[in-house]
Amino acid sequence: MKIELKDLPNEPEAACIYVVEWFEKQFAQTKRTRFTISFRNVAFRNFRILETGAKRLNYAEDLRRPLEKLLLNLQDEAVTRVRANLEQIRDIIEVHRLDAHFSGKPEYFGDDSFSLDSEEVEAILQRTSEMRFIISNSDFFDPPHKKRLLERLSQVEFEMYRENGKFDTILGGVVDFGDALGKFGQRVKPLVDRMSEIRKITQDKTSAYEELPPPEETKRLPPPNETDDESTD
Repeated sequence: MKIELKDLPNEPEAACIYVVEWFEKQFAQTKRTRFTISFRNVAFRNFRILETGAKRLNYAEDLRRPLEKLLLNLQDEAVTRVRANLEQIRDIIEVHRLDAHFSGKPEYFGDDSFSLDSEEVEAILQRTSEMRFIISNSDFFDPPHKKRLLERLSQVEFEMYRENGKFDTILGGVVDFGDALGKFGQRVKPLVDRMSEIRKITQDKTSAYEELPPPEETKRLPPPNETDDESTD
């Protein structure tokens, strides 16, 4: 029931949405009127994740009061008010996402941005389309990983249309697909290769990384089902 850090998006804004969606699913159960001890523990732990992610946003002050109300209503087990708090928090994040989309304004700290021409955008979208097809039609990803990788692709595509795309989002994709390679083996390699190409295109347009060398391929042990069946004595 609790949110595992390994499943949490790296980008603060996406992480906040992830936690809000977790809470919304819990309180979509209309019969939930009282909290068990175990649920309280998990809920407050996940609230801290939401609070920590929100502090990384440059509109953290807009979220401060709604988060305070959410904490109080969780403590009081006021389910109806909790639902209202979650809706308000989601609305604030979505408004700032739209503002950032149309203004190119970074919505979190530590921004290293890139700007692409139409040919570069088309080249990246071709790769993300191929990656989405592979993921959607795969039979080796479990549902949580499939969902996470598809969400990461959507985040990458979102950055392509911004005046100042966030390079950290691209690096987050490199990490996510690298982790998938370690968990699911060489079947993920085509996805890793395409993500590396996307990184190269955007990195070349990111001044802060002009001197950064391309990453070496991560060396990982293969999953158990890819090791040799034969054993040595």
